[in-house]
Amino acid sequence: MQWSVWPSSGQQEGHGSKSFPDRSPQSRAEPANETETGFILAQLSENGTKACHDEHTNHTLFSGLEFPSDEKPLRLPTNTLHRFLMTSYSADGKRRCAGGDFYETELQSQTWKSRPPVQDFGNGSYGVALMVDSAFQGLFSFSTTLLFDCFHGLELMERKWDIRLQTLRLKISFYDEAQGEKSASDIMLHETKSCRSEPESFSRKEWQGRWTRGWINDSCSADEQGRFSSCVPLDHDTCTDPRCTGRVSRLESNSWVYSAHCGFHIFEAQEAWNCMSGKWLLFWGDSNFQDTIRNLMLFVLGVPVPYWSTLPNFQLPRQFEEWFVNPRRPDQALHISMIFNGHYNVYEGDLGLDSLQNPQYREWIIRHFTGKEATPDTVIMNSGLHDGNHFKTVEGFVEAVDQAISFWQRVLANPRTKRSNLIYRTTVAPAGESRGMQSNPHKMETFNKIMVERLQAAMPSTQIVDAFDMTFPFHYDNNYSDGGHYGRAPSVNKWPWFGQPHHYFVDLMLAHILLNALCPI
Repeated sequence: MQWSVWPSSGQQEGHGSKSFPDRSPQSRAEPANETETGFILAQLSENGTKACHDEHTNHTLFSGLEFPSDEKPLRLPTNTLHRFLMTSYSADGKRRCAGGDFYETELQSQTWKSRPPVQDFGNGSYGVALMVDSAFQGLFSFSTTLLFDCFHGLELMERKWDIRLQTLRLKISFYDEAQGEKSASDIMLHETKSCRSEPESFSRKEWQGRWTRGWINDSCSADEQGRFSSCVPLDHDTCTDPRCTGRVSRLESNSWVYSAHCGFHIFEAQEAWNCMSGKWLLFWGDSNFQDTIRNLMLFVLGVPVPYWSTLPNFQLPRQFEEWFVNPRRPDQALHISMIFNGHYNVYEGDLGLDSLQNPQYREWIIRHFTGKEATPDTVIMNSGLHDGNHFKTVEGFVEAVDQAISFWQRVLANPRTKRSNLIYRTTVAPAGESRGMQSNPHKMETFNKIMVERLQAAMPSTQIVDAFDMTFPFHYDNNYSDGGHYGRAPSVNKWPWFGQPHHYFVDLMLAHILLNALCPI
């Protein structure tokens, strides 16, 4: 059976059978601007064309900052953008002539965690930018780690190219030049708007945010359920406007909260219900969405755990249709559809966007948009982790992206129904040992750039939630993630934690950010 929303090459397809992607031009969405994608593909096509491309990065030289010669920390003023350069060199002391090295950057203190942005200039040098506002002045640690070189993180193989070489570790003392007389931080905060009130808040391709906290509970520990719900006292529970508004204890994060170019609102349960009641959300993505939906229901909207399960063991299925009811007001309900896109067979994975090659799978998606009475108000989608384990080349992923966009353009443009809003949540940063796997941070960042650019070019109204930037500061170990999931249910008995509680607040913050996109003011 052929579908008008998916051009066919006449390949033999059947449910449960292997299929061969149609890469014909008419099946592809053609974005008007390919700046990011074009640069990535050009670098990859040139890689290996010169002798120096085969030289591996052995060490990194830094320039642009006056690094101290003794053990004293580098002193930098707050509220100022500080730029410096990293240059990659091979073992024989020659500068590498091309880009493709993936450097992890980390800037942290007791009250701040962020990933300073890195720009690949394509010639073996990389720009880095640092800035801290004066409200968080103090002693920081800054480090850079070479995870992959020579684009090897983009290859379809495991472990072979995982380097994890720390190239710099530095103490930095950020100080306020104004010394409290006229705080530039107050000016910066005044310029930060609420994400809910600014129409363009979710239009940025990439975020450059930070996690901050204004108070620390050194004795914060998990309760018998593995939750961190009682760590913030009432006198420290109010968010610092405009970094956030609401009660920070709702995140169960020991006061950590994420902000970016705008500040997010932390919702109370009834407040969220007042916005979401009567709506229909369709999630199209991987198992991370199962966690986010569960955390939204249990920890934000206050839906109780089903009587037949317990909090640590409650897991939503990969595919479901469900109405969730407000336990305090039975007249309020939220319709959620979850469609797994790691594979067209919910019991399998590692197919990603090529799941759409299966006709029965496409038909199941289309049915949600051809009803007589209603269609989803919002589609929230993601793809990445399963793609990273499936596509042999970046070019193959680009072609699959274009086909997927073409499919969704036609589905959402059905003239018989109202058009659904579209939110794309970027893929998380794989954590711990998963940093060296096939779906690693280098590949996921590249896939995110391609997907977001081409989605916004084809469907300009697409809203972006940058989960990659959110999760990156916590991706170095497994304290906040099992490797690919940042929202696993509180538990002390699951891998990889084995007897110690883990943090789940990164995904809980994500749930609130999605509500900010869904509930503008």
